[in-house]
Amino acid sequence: MSENCFRAGIFLCASATGVKLPPFIVFAGVQGCKVEAEVHMNTLHKDEKVVLAVQKNAYCDERVMLEWIKEVWKPPVTFCRVLLLDSLKVHKVSTVRAQLEDATTDVEFVPSGATILAQPMDVAVMADFKRECRELYAQQHCDNDHSATPKERRNLITSIVVKAWETISDVTIRRGFMKAGLVPMGPRTRDGRFTVPKPPAPQLEANTTK
Repeated sequence: MSENCFRAGIFLCASATGVKLPPFIVFAGVQGCKVEAEVHMNTLHKDEKVVLAVQKNAYCDERVMLEWIKEVWKPPVTFCRVLLLDSLKVHKVSTVRAQLEDATTDVEFVPSGATILAQPMDVAVMADFKRECRELYAQQHCDNDHSATPKERRNLITSIVVKAWETISDVTIRRGFMKAGLVPMGPRTRDGRFTVPKPPAPQLEANTTK
């Protein structure tokens, strides 16, 4: 995402049941310096509505991926999970895989070029999310001047991402998993569990010997 050529990387993650994890935004900056200290003071970051990080070019490198695992993925993990990732090289490095294994997470990779068909976010979520970001951005600049400083731009991007992510419903997310063929469809109970018919009782045959 960009604001007047001001770049940021955004990570979004949700479960097949529609539960959303906090968005993770990476801004251009050096770890341990002014920009990192500033974004960590952002109210939305402190309230755990979003997790903010920095990287020299706002890219996902090994350190950033490990930070995402630590700050976003690991905290809610209480049992074994499967994480679906695209085939970026950084997703496959040994340190990342070791940290995911430590978080009782099995990883499956979407083949390159197949994300539009097999990645639930691309199938059903990202178009709605990007449209909402554009609408929020346009509304912001209909009512206000363009951001004057890098700090204001970072705050604006953070606010837009959080608001846009909040508009994505659990129904939309579940639809993405179903369209991608990752969740079987069928009748469910009120709490979302599949209703599986009980197997027939075994038939016992009397065996008589003369």
